[in-house]
Amino acid sequence: MILLQRATGITPEDLSASGEKTVSFKSEQPITRMQAISILADVIALTGFEANLTAEEEVSLIKDFSDLEGIDQELKSNAALLIKLGIFQGRSNKLLAPGDTMSRGEAAATVLRMLKCIQ
Repeated sequence: MILLQRATGITPEDLSASGEKTVSFKSEQPITRMQAISILADVIALTGFEANLTAEEEVSLIKDFSDLEGIDQELKSNAALLIKLGIFQGRSNKLLAPGDTMSRGEAAATVLRMLKCIQ
């Protein structure tokens, strides 16, 4: 989250003030890829960037990720949006790996792709 704050200037307090549901965690604590999806989608919403997806597009974008079974629909929608925008990518074998810890390299690359998308 510190990387995201430094890159965008958006803090967890900004997200809370905007009404976005912010994932709770400590700043030095590793985050899961699921938490990253939630946070990135919130940041994109806060910037006012809109990329409306139809239900068919959402299904098409995430259908090959077998590890999204049992994940709530909002997270699936957020993942589809980030995939469509080229911000978030799956891992090998078509796994989104939502429960895995996000590496620093993944986080940096993801934030960079997000910044290119919203600017």
